[in-house]
Amino acid sequence: MDSLGKILLELGELRQAGELHQQILTLAEKQTLQTGQPPPGVGVAHCGLAVVLYERNDLKTALIHAEKGIEIFKPWGITEHLLDSYDVLARIKLAQGDVSGALSMAQTAVSLVQEPQVPDWLQAMTVARKAAWKYLLHSNQR
Repeated sequence: MDSLGKILLELGELRQAGELHQQILTLAEKQTLQTGQPPPGVGVAHCGLAVVLYERNDLKTALIHAEKGIEIFKPWGITEHLLDSYDVLARIKLAQGDVSGALSMAQTAVSLVQEPQVPDWLQAMTVARKAAWKYLLHSNQR
């Protein structure tokens, strides 16, 4: 996600974060119509909006935005943003009770960072996320 969106979420400013991401999507629609391909920023906005909607417990709409973010990021090959999208998608699936789907998203994210060109810091970040996913999955199975 973008830095401002992450800061707003960390501050608990869901309304402002949601508005920011919605504005980005609105502006990016124009560029997408001109070029035929959405820029990576559109994926960032979808991922950010998915987090906001997840926090608001609008899981159905959050799922749509997380999946759209992944769809946009894949052709660009932006691993960090793909990881953000898979992370929120795993949390959404877990909140919906889809444990196997959450595990699948987590495993997909882990496989992304096993590529040799992925920087060490991103691999380390994914190891930390994997630990968080395991904790969430474990606590959800109680």
